[in-house]
Amino acid sequence: MLPRQQTLRALVDWSHDLLQDDEQLLLARSSVFAGGFDLAAAEAVCGADPLTPEGVVDLLTSLVDKSLVSSSTSEHGTRYGMLETIRDYARIKLIERGELRESCSRHCDHYFVMAKAARHGVLGPAQSEWLQRLESEHDNLRAAMAHSLSPDGDPFIGAKIEVALQAFRMMRGYATEGRDNVRVLLSLPAIRQSDIANAHVLYVGGVLAYELGETEEAERMLEACLVLRRRIGDPAAIPPPMSTLAAVRLRRGDSLRAREGELEALAMFRELGDSIGEAIALLHLAEIGVHRGDEAEMLPYVSQSLALAQQIGHQEVESDCEKVLGELALQRSDLDAARQHFQRALEICEAARDRRGAAVALWRLGHLDIALGQALRARQRLDEALLTLRAFRMGPDTIGCLEDQALLAHSTGSAERAVRLCAAASAARTRMSLPRPPRAEARWATGLTELRARLGDASFDANWDEGRQWGLDDAIRMATAPAERATADT
Repeated sequence: MLPRQQTLRALVDWSHDLLQDDEQLLLARSSVFAGGFDLAAAEAVCGADPLTPEGVVDLLTSLVDKSLVSSSTSEHGTRYGMLETIRDYARIKLIERGELRESCSRHCDHYFVMAKAARHGVLGPAQSEWLQRLESEHDNLRAAMAHSLSPDGDPFIGAKIEVALQAFRMMRGYATEGRDNVRVLLSLPAIRQSDIANAHVLYVGGVLAYELGETEEAERMLEACLVLRRRIGDPAAIPPPMSTLAAVRLRRGDSLRAREGELEALAMFRELGDSIGEAIALLHLAEIGVHRGDEAEMLPYVSQSLALAQQIGHQEVESDCEKVLGELALQRSDLDAARQHFQRALEICEAARDRRGAAVALWRLGHLDIALGQALRARQRLDEALLTLRAFRMGPDTIGCLEDQALLAHSTGSAERAVRLCAAASAARTRMSLPRPPRAEARWATGLTELRARLGDASFDANWDEGRQWGLDDAIRMATAPAERATADT
């Protein structure tokens, strides 16, 4: 131990020895928290015999007064925390008391209960408050998940936590983290031997894989989930994976099977009285209509979905409906209406703290700016959206936004740069098996023909070959680099 560490340990030893027995016990038990914690958590986790939940607040106040625990107050209440040095010391004391396992178990149980409540909270009018609460408790939720996967934990609790956090992970950019936890869970014999648990984990894994653009894995997981749930025979458990599987198939270009599956899921949701499922299925059917370029087909679906989402307070579906309406307006070349819909989608997402949805809305506004000839504003929006989407590992949307960066380069005279970005985006689509919708593919082909005519075959092919060598991160770095823009095609 270094001299400074020895001095700090001696100071903490001194302060600890001056504490009453109950204060020492509370300090030790508080070491299981990761990051901060509130009073309710302290009472639930630390208020076990010989302490009581009612007595925790006075003990905690005493520890704050003695500078062993910190406190901060905001509009959301008081939170407590400890310096890492003190937390590590207190954890050693907890181990010496032989209480580490029990305290970690109570900690895991408390945050599991929170996650269950949040599962419904993030899908209603209180979405913003719940997302903020989950964000502030994310380290504790991670600690609870880690304990559930440890030899002392219960993997079924871990599975239930991942089910509960699915929407949070998508809206706040933690899909990769959730997907990694799912892979661990699916490797555990206890989960594999339970059809119910296995099906739940496969469903969450399929949703997150879809979010990340891993369509083959998503399709495999959702199909396996459907097999298990049909075997179990729970009617309410069948339409969610069926609906998500339809979305996966649409992304893979199979709009016919997507539509068939979604119509079947919609009928099931309606029979079950599942308003959220019904709103999502209607939204998916509207997206299928956009993909097929069928305005007559999609308008009734998006109108019904939007009305239902507003009725039940489902902000995520409401904002996605606004985006679909914006896409429809773009197809009609009604740019004013498109802007209104995309701006409304952005406002809903920002108010609800849905960072994923906000990034997509920002991207679509950037696309609209290109059509309006607002290059500077388009660049600012596309840069912000592209970096956020990539940070969230949202592969399909990242590629789409990169393609709009190429469109922007083309529209501002940077033809060589546009070709390189087009090539990088096409290579990424091939790797991820993500075909473009028919109308988008036609526009894409037209744009490439224009670029080839402008540059000539030799220059076009040379720039295309260079761009195809770029990975997605390389392409994003080049797309957002000011120096590249300043020197492109000059």
